[in-house]
Amino acid sequence: MSTESDPRLAEQKYKTIIHAAMNGFWLADANGRFIDVNEAYCRMSGYSRAELLSMGISDVEAGTRDGEKHIRRIIERGHDRFETRHIRKDGAVIDVEVSANYLNESGGQLFVFIRDITERKRMESSLRT
Repeated sequence: MSTESDPRLAEQKYKTIIHAAMNGFWLADANGRFIDVNEAYCRMSGYSRAELLSMGISDVEAGTRDGEKHIRRIIERGHDRFETRHIRKDGAVIDVEVSANYLNESGGQLFVFIRDITERKRMESSLRT
């Protein structure tokens, strides 16, 4: 039986892949509310899965209100890739690279991978000085 004909197998496959990923992952609605997050993003952000599922993108954006702008661009283009900063539960700010795709189903969903690039940014900064 193929996963296309069995939605339960397709969902199980999706969850297995997403939760095994080394990069952070979110599934968010078109308003930026988290629908699903993986353990890698929980570790990256310091929040539990339950905490994140009660939050949205604007709650983790550090110091900017670019989240809405990025969401609009992802929806318009169908995808986007950019760097931004997130605030961890402990208040530390991390640099992240975001790669996002939009699917116009179930009211619109954002599939987002997040990579912590804080160390890379520190090294780049130290090379400039």
